[in-house]
Amino acid sequence: MQRFVMWWISICLFVYMGASTAYAHANLLDSTPKNNEVLQTSPKEITLKFSEPLDLELVDLHLYDWQAHTIPLPRPQLTPGDASQMYVNIPSLNDGRYTAVWNVVSEDGHPVSGSITFSVGKVTTGNSGISFSPYESLFQTVLFILRYFIEGILMLGTGLFWISWLAKRRGFPSLSQITGRWHTIGIALFAGLITEWIAYFATLPDHAFINAMRAGEWKLIWQPPFSRMIIIQLLLALLLALPNMVEGWYLLCWTLLACTLAIGGHVWGIEPVWLALAVRTIHLLSISLWLGGLTYLLLSLQGGRLITETIDLAAFRPFFVRIALVASTMVALTGIVMVFLQTGWRSLVQNGSTWGSLLFLKIALFVLMLILALRQTLRWRKTGQTISGRLLLWEWAIGVMVILAGVLMSQIDYPLPLKHYAKMLQAENGQAYVEISNLYVGKQKMTIHLQTADGKEPQKVTVEMNVPAHNIEFDPSPAQKIGSAEYQADLPFTMAGTWEFSIDAEFREGTHVRWSDKVFIPGGE
Repeated sequence: MQRFVMWWISICLFVYMGASTAYAHANLLDSTPKNNEVLQTSPKEITLKFSEPLDLELVDLHLYDWQAHTIPLPRPQLTPGDASQMYVNIPSLNDGRYTAVWNVVSEDGHPVSGSITFSVGKVTTGNSGISFSPYESLFQTVLFILRYFIEGILMLGTGLFWISWLAKRRGFPSLSQITGRWHTIGIALFAGLITEWIAYFATLPDHAFINAMRAGEWKLIWQPPFSRMIIIQLLLALLLALPNMVEGWYLLCWTLLACTLAIGGHVWGIEPVWLALAVRTIHLLSISLWLGGLTYLLLSLQGGRLITETIDLAAFRPFFVRIALVASTMVALTGIVMVFLQTGWRSLVQNGSTWGSLLFLKIALFVLMLILALRQTLRWRKTGQTISGRLLLWEWAIGVMVILAGVLMSQIDYPLPLKHYAKMLQAENGQAYVEISNLYVGKQKMTIHLQTADGKEPQKVTVEMNVPAHNIEFDPSPAQKIGSAEYQADLPFTMAGTWEFSIDAEFREGTHVRWSDKVFIPGGE
């Protein structure tokens, strides 16, 4: 037990060190002035371009000179027609070095911050000496630790409740026999969620939550997906805290609590969202069931201190092994699908990212759990009534580390999938074969091969782009002729999300043929 306590402390230290990981989801693509640029005259404004659309209530920018003095600025604004770009007018600056510190919130609700440095006239030597408040990193650390432990409790609790319910139906000890009355945990869980919610809003830019509440902008409470997740969990925790309800009531509450974890991560940057949500939900419930079974077995092995009857391990073995086999299989299958939907295995190999390293660590831990489970099962089958408590404890602890790796992965950038677009679009008077080599944020090229019904070539081809979710429309991009009935146009993919495009072919007699479709530009690294 002493070794286990020391091992658990090591996990907690690892959690604390991992909490300093930047919550970088909405990435800075470009800025004016550019980072480390030396300007001859003072700029009139600072412009920052991001990979995702921003919310005006959740953006902030501070400007410091080379002596760490704050330069007063008005509130940042979003560029009309482009919600992924923010700007702020600045006063005339003296010659010297300046640092602009920005804070935004990514589309999935995670706070993101960074800075750019530029100089006017000359570069002032030395560091700017800017000293940031320690409370920002403190709240981020508190938020990370709370999120890890709360998600762990939700997954373990859900799995344990399901396993004990199934075990009771087969004559094995019930949950109340090995743990007591679990509805009281709902009260403690509610308190932990309230603390997590407060820590989350404390990490938002420039007291955005307090300012929004003063201005009557109550939509901010429900707007970020992470906040939405916590609100739903708070309601479910209250329902879980109700005493003397039927067993199915608590079973449903725990299941829904585990399912809510699917909406608090990267899922909103994956297409299609419904499939990403479904796969994540099954993945979370499968991990919960596996770890819940291990927890049930650990608690049952405590003997007379916690339960009044002894489990017949020979009879319990086939029941537990079947559940563990199904759960571990579903964890593996849904994990493969999640990676395919989110980033793709090819991009993981080509991009050495922290997210990818954590994924491979998670896979290694999963394989190690399988090895320990196989060894335990063979020993169990051989002896009938004997099971190694040490092996079981290690398997359970490794499962907890899998949860930790998952929490870390949900809060950092992931490599974008290496995808391209190639599709034959049909119209009444012809067809167009359209290719876009890279589907990610930035300037891309569209190649168009036209095949009209009468074989004529258009005198003009243009491509119209818009982002309907944000009511953003761009000026038509002219397509240049590069071959026989072949054209190429530059595309301004300025942010992640679903884009609509229309190809318009204009002929000499004044007729037009149009082809339209949608493409999804993923967010991330």
